[in-house]
Amino acid sequence: MTNLLHNDNVVSLDATQQNCITVERLSLGSVAAKIICAAMARIAITPWRSKMRMILTMALLFTVSTPALAEEASAPPNPLSPLIGVWEGDAGIDVAPAQKKTGLPPGSAATSPYFERITITDGPSATNASEQDLVSVAYHQQVFRKSDQKQFHDQIGYWIWDKKNQKLIDSFCIPRGVCITAEGPLKHPGEFAVNMLRAAEASFAAKNAQTRAFEISMKLNGDGSLSYTQKTDLFIYGRPFTHIDASTLKKKG
Repeated sequence: MTNLLHNDNVVSLDATQQNCITVERLSLGSVAAKIICAAMARIAITPWRSKMRMILTMALLFTVSTPALAEEASAPPNPLSPLIGVWEGDAGIDVAPAQKKTGLPPGSAATSPYFERITITDGPSATNASEQDLVSVAYHQQVFRKSDQKQFHDQIGYWIWDKKNQKLIDSFCIPRGVCITAEGPLKHPGEFAVNMLRAAEASFAAKNAQTRAFEISMKLNGDGSLSYTQKTDLFIYGRPFTHIDASTLKKKG
């Protein structure tokens, strides 16, 4: 180690260099930071080095930390967080293809009023291919037909936020051998709209009730309610059918 003596002060040039290396390892290598590092090495041999080193160190820290702090401050919060809670609604309308047991012509429009509960909890985070950082909320939707109080739809999935690409993802499965992933940009806070990228279907569903498209628009309203409209394009009973669901829910508590 090279030490330079001046009066009662001892300066370590190696220590000064090590500080600069540490800064660069933090991937903070701005031009200003490098200039300050060079200045620190130069003043290491001056009698007033101690005070100046302190001043320059503080300036270096400011140069290094300000962009990171600014980026953190400007980053939007997780837009999915307001969805967390238990939501209930009794004004749902389902327009689905009629099944044979209903007495209606198979595949004709059958309208069913419904009530439902959607439980949304904080979900896990994940990183894809070292680059895509995701956060999520997990949800469980249970839907009951008003006419007989029986459950006719159950859905488990995740709403996912891709912060870097500013995209929303809805990924879910229903117990009909069907799973769907839909994606869309976040255009406005509190408004969530996605379209199907692809569906994974069991062989029977793929042959007899194929999902060709899916989209959902969901909105947190000013009165605290949550409303949604979703459309699923099917090919069923030998012809296309557009299955529509719409409802408005209130958060419990």
